[in-house]
Amino acid sequence: MQKQVLIIGAILLVIVIGGIFLLVNQTETKSRLGEPEYSTTPTQWSQAEDYKIEETPTGTVVANEKAGFSFKVPEGWSVEGEEGITVGEYALVILSSEAEFEEDQYGNKTTFLRGCAISLETLYQKDEVVSVKNLIDTYNEKPEAKPEDESIIIVDNQSALRAIFVPEDLEILEKIGEFIQIRVPISEETLIGFGIRMKPEYRSDCIAEFDSFISSFSIN
Repeated sequence: MQKQVLIIGAILLVIVIGGIFLLVNQTETKSRLGEPEYSTTPTQWSQAEDYKIEETPTGTVVANEKAGFSFKVPEGWSVEGEEGITVGEYALVILSSEAEFEEDQYGNKTTFLRGCAISLETLYQKDEVVSVKNLIDTYNEKPEAKPEDESIIIVDNQSALRAIFVPEDLEILEKIGEFIQIRVPISEETLIGFGIRMKPEYRSDCIAEFDSFISSFSIN
């Protein structure tokens, strides 16, 4: 039981705080392309000062001019910044109005109780960009190589990789919900990753909001 709690805690930390590039098993992903690629430069992330949050007549807009993208926050949702599990990692967490977490005695979010949560990170790492682009190319050339839980979508005319994570263990599913991750390579060294976490009973509404979020995404 203690081991299971530790596993649940690790998964929660990845999904609640951010860490969306760690959620999908990238080691397994890279192995499908042959020899794994190893990073030769330190990973960097956009920080709080890179994101500009502005209230407009049509709603709240978040822009990252350094990376070159912007998006509209779903109506009634809030935006928070969170430090990730890796040194220097920073993520935006966008919460639906009904989103609620249970916290432990240290203030750590331990259980996702209700609603939807979108997490977004901007990663500057050439190796990761190459990895995602290679996967997209592979799936386009060999559709049979694509796992059932992955697909290619278009985000503002850019090809992106979509993956779905649904825990098979019902206890974990009840604690963390389902997760959909999108990774969008927008330059030779820049990768945007964002995903939505939702409890099964909120899935329909969350998916509708997430689709609207994706359609509002603008890449310069």
